[in-house]
Amino acid sequence: MSRVWFITGASSGFGRAVAEAAVASGDVVVGAARRTGALDGFVAAHRKQVQALRLDVTDLEAVQTAVDDVVAWHGRIDVLVNNAGRTHVGAVEETTDAELRDLFDLHVFGPAALVRAVLPHMRQRGSGAIVQMSSVGGQLSTPGFGAYSATKFALEGMSEALAVEVRPYGIKVLIVEPGAFRTQLFDSGRASASRDLGVYVRTVGATRRMVAEGDGTQAGDPAKAAALILAALASEPGWLRRPLRSRDTLLMAGALRTMGVGIEEGVGPDGSGEAWRVIPSGLRGPATVDVGNAGTVMRFLPPVAALADGPVRFDGDPRSYERPLHGVIDGLRALGARIDDDGRGALPLTVHGGGALDGGPVSINASSSSQFVSALLLSAPRFNQGVEVRHTGATLPSLPHIRMTVDMLRAVGAQVDTPESGGEPNVWRVTPGALLGRDLTIEPDLSNAQPFLAAALVTGGKVTIPDWPARTTQPGDRLREIFTAMGGSCELTEYGLEFTGSGAIHGIDVDLSEVGELTPGIAAVAALADSPSTLTGVAHLRLHETDRLAALTKEINELGGDVTETADGLHIRPRPLHGGTFHTYEDHRMATAGAIIGLAVEGVRIENVATTAKTLPDFPDLWAGMLGN
Repeated sequence: MSRVWFITGASSGFGRAVAEAAVASGDVVVGAARRTGALDGFVAAHRKQVQALRLDVTDLEAVQTAVDDVVAWHGRIDVLVNNAGRTHVGAVEETTDAELRDLFDLHVFGPAALVRAVLPHMRQRGSGAIVQMSSVGGQLSTPGFGAYSATKFALEGMSEALAVEVRPYGIKVLIVEPGAFRTQLFDSGRASASRDLGVYVRTVGATRRMVAEGDGTQAGDPAKAAALILAALASEPGWLRRPLRSRDTLLMAGALRTMGVGIEEGVGPDGSGEAWRVIPSGLRGPATVDVGNAGTVMRFLPPVAALADGPVRFDGDPRSYERPLHGVIDGLRALGARIDDDGRGALPLTVHGGGALDGGPVSINASSSSQFVSALLLSAPRFNQGVEVRHTGATLPSLPHIRMTVDMLRAVGAQVDTPESGGEPNVWRVTPGALLGRDLTIEPDLSNAQPFLAAALVTGGKVTIPDWPARTTQPGDRLREIFTAMGGSCELTEYGLEFTGSGAIHGIDVDLSEVGELTPGIAAVAALADSPSTLTGVAHLRLHETDRLAALTKEINELGGDVTETADGLHIRPRPLHGGTFHTYEDHRMATAGAIIGLAVEGVRIENVATTAKTLPDFPDLWAGMLGN
């Protein structure tokens, strides 16, 4: 979702530069100016993103009407930029009351009115940003700029108080204090001057000459300043609605908190539904991160830790020591990070964060996990040079997870080039830049729906999974295709996905390389089918929470099944099964696989079903509730 910017003084200078930068990042801009003709070309070039609005910010009644109009057009204002202004030169004795009042109207009373007008909307939404364009003159005055600096001092004093007042409502206030930039501020048509009394030549004369002769010669580039403004606003809070509360997500939240990120749990900004407010902050060490056995935490966060100021140690469950991290470790080292892992290529390890990372091109072998690629892409916008990740291995499992990563990066404003968008095969590029705080609703985890869909297939019953998305990059969406081929039928309705079993279960030959996480559940159903199944493309599952191929083979065979492990998967020949203990190896997918078999085979006991808390802590109650219905 793109942001809506309301920018005053948008026809030139910083206002125009910020407007252009916002449009380039995919946002919508309403540019206000006293004379909108200067915006005609900009509007024509970006008709879907830019509107011009005639406004004199010293007309306080017009200010309220303008804000109401923008909210009516777009539903909200995410960023207000108070940029309208002009310079004025003259000694204090030379400056008249009328000149001083005009400057205060423009630089103080106008911005104050705009702030008052937008705050009710921002408070209601629980988010927003106000950018107050001040000046280095707001910190230090010089001869000839006394009146001008007085207004900027006033603006900054008001804004500093404002920032504290609105912080609890998720609203950020940014004061920008530029020095000499090529903004046409000294243009003869824009600068004003008091009548020269001729008595301040020695103190104010140089300032008058600078204003008269210096326009266009300033060192500063407004476009670069605009990029910095967008980067500063990228640290604004974001909302995650309907988060999955599981061991893995709580470990992730805890790790981020340990490194300095604020995460507040409560209701959303509109007062309904659970939501987490994520408040970016400076990343810091020393810190210790418990990854549990979560691949996302152990792989996605070392690149984040490389951006922290200080060391961050990663440790976890005993099984986490056996899971490969070499792709992330080697990649980060090539990009300039310092990591101590005693040469293991695995946990435990320490990332010595230096506050920044160079980034650039890097080649890795991600054959054992697509998370190696995703890990480097997710933090790449904060790397000095971004990143170019090149996968050098023969295979790349779970490609949909990389597509999910790319979609998420693009949703928060990152520029990403991918093989699917015309780039090189097996190469992903992320441009450095600002990321945006968003209000995101988390899709339900479709992989977690697998045991419930399988229940309908195994029993010949019917289940409805609410809120199944019509379009998604989640690998779990392939369950519709796979379980239909195995004997069921499905329909996407206004209530969700309705899946119905036919009473028959058919074997299947299927390549699961892109959806390997679904293998345990599919194997469980295949063990109950009327014909053999061959599951391929999942050799990488040997390195998951447990060696899933070995575990499935052992557990199904001990119940009377006939499963053979192949080089890259399983061959399953259905046999009559009997009761027994189905061991989970502390693997949530193994637990749900055993539950599926238990629907059709009497006397199956699931050892440590509580391991489902890794991704679905309510599984035992949900399962019992489904069977009760």
